[in-house]
Amino acid sequence: MVRDGINVYLIWMTRIILGLAVALLLAVVGDISARVFNLLLGYPWHPYVHQNIQVIGIGLGAGIASYLAWPNFSFTKRWIAGTLFLIFIGAVLGAYIGDIYGPGPEPTYWWSRFATDKVVYLSAALGGMTVSVVLGLFRELR
Repeated sequence: MVRDGINVYLIWMTRIILGLAVALLLAVVGDISARVFNLLLGYPWHPYVHQNIQVIGIGLGAGIASYLAWPNFSFTKRWIAGTLFLIFIGAVLGAYIGDIYGPGPEPTYWWSRFATDKVVYLSAALGGMTVSVVLGLFRELR
């Protein structure tokens, strides 16, 4: 790989685009997994607790894909765990921002109480990828 050529920037752009696409897909998988988890529990708690479980599941799914776009395997295990934790925090915060500030599902829809707005998936993927890209570029440029 040429350090000063176009190949480096092309690889960076490919990592960002593919990481964002996979983060969107895994955010949906995280939502489905959280819904199945809630169903297995039987919804014993307040509905807001179960909605938070769904938002955290979306964030964790997007965080896994965001980390895999810019993996840092050359670091020690503590640094790897630390970067993974930061990316998870970024993705979960992005999911909460999308949940709070997004338009939300149509209130007249029968299942709107259990529906997830599409903005949550995108904001979780963008939150995780932002942290991942910053950490990845910091590692590449130092």
